[in-house]
Amino acid sequence: MSRSTFDWLFLLSLTALGFVLTETGRAGPALPLLLGGLTLLKGRWIIDRFMGLAHAAGWLRAAVLGWLLLVLAGLAFAFRPTF
Repeated sequence: MSRSTFDWLFLLSLTALGFVLTETGRAGPALPLLLGGLTLLKGRWIIDRFMGLAHAAGWLRAAVLGWLLLVLAGLAFAFRPTF
């Protein structure tokens, strides 16, 4: 199996896992944290493998990862529960 095929299957399985967790509702109140973690893992995988930043300068990888964390924080803030 080629590396690209493995990467695609890995990302597809993480997407399927997120779908199953969402549709079954078994994760309960931890669902947003689990989905955020899956998104972070998928984003990191894409940054390293598909964008080719695995061997790039540290500041460049940190900038792209920081952008991803900023987007996730913005989503968490936008969809926070209001009591």
